[in-house]
Amino acid sequence: MKKRYSDKVNSLEPSAIRELFDQAGPETTNLGIGEPDFKTPEYIKKAAKKAINQGYTSYTPNKGFLTLRKEIQRYLSKYNIQTTPEQIIVTSGASEALHLAAQTYINNGDDVLIPDPGFVSYRPLTKIAGGNPTSLPLKKEENFKINPEILKEKITKKTTTLFLNSPSNPTGAINDKKQVKAVTEIAEDHDIQIISDEVYSEMIYEGKHTSPAKYNPETATINAVSKTYAMTGWRIGYITAPENDINQMLKIHQYIQACAPSISQKAAETALKKDKFPEKSSQTLKEKRNQIYKGLKNNPEIQTNKPEGSFYIYPDISSKGNDRKVIQKLLEKNVIAVPGRTFGKRKSNKNHIRISYSATKKDINKLIQTLKEI
Repeated sequence: MKKRYSDKVNSLEPSAIRELFDQAGPETTNLGIGEPDFKTPEYIKKAAKKAINQGYTSYTPNKGFLTLRKEIQRYLSKYNIQTTPEQIIVTSGASEALHLAAQTYINNGDDVLIPDPGFVSYRPLTKIAGGNPTSLPLKKEENFKINPEILKEKITKKTTTLFLNSPSNPTGAINDKKQVKAVTEIAEDHDIQIISDEVYSEMIYEGKHTSPAKYNPETATINAVSKTYAMTGWRIGYITAPENDINQMLKIHQYIQACAPSISQKAAETALKKDKFPEKSSQTLKEKRNQIYKGLKNNPEIQTNKPEGSFYIYPDISSKGNDRKVIQKLLEKNVIAVPGRTFGKRKSNKNHIRISYSATKKDINKLIQTLKEI
């Protein structure tokens, strides 16, 4: 049989990050992976065991358990996001939530503005939905924050959707209140739908997190327990948006997923009820941020911005070669980071690598030292 694959699939490239990880050996120091290096807290694991023993092993409502959606509603209120349980879908990680939003808002031929550098999934998800990924430049000299004037310049007659991500993957930048407000006003003036990815909202070391939904209630806001509670493998995210939007997303969710994992939902419910763990983990990450920032700043061959949030740093390594050459040299020393070109189409990304400092202090020191040696 002659195999034929869809144009959408053929337009996609395999994840460069996963390809790198496939090259990792047992002795490799991995500072490329985008997940916390701490374990799921015991009280959350106990909640999962309790859920199993109580028989929560069947399908749940499509939107997720009502009790969990109420906890999500309470949690979001601290960021001035006004929502209801009916305006929330619990998803299999933030990844599914992003997919639902893209499929709901993006039509064939739409121009979709994507932060560049930005999270790797936005472009392929836009392509799968039939849209045209369009770079929204984030400049190093502006600390990789969104510039409302550049946003205006990039809007076309076909622009329908804007992805936002703050704190940022891969740069650690945080858009401040003034910038967020300006962006929401521009989006409203041009009838542009905002999809706001806020999975690092608890990991902030300077400034405060401002959600676009505070100013624009039409925003689709996405978050998850994955990073905040060290639950990446539990696959629980969520999306909130106007109820009509959620009803459209629900049609897709019903067919591709049915519901998020029942036991994980119960564990997430317990996680959200106790908010002290994120404070402790954030303090630990801040110490590691300070460690890697100081180490890189002491290297005269490297330029770097100071991350304000998330657990990534995006240094300019161009004096040592382009991103691929530096990544290869690191691999030869059994250290993994991610090439900057993975995060966008702008040529300047080739001057950078992404490092995850959610690692042991020993591993961070190894990377700092290895970058000095290569």
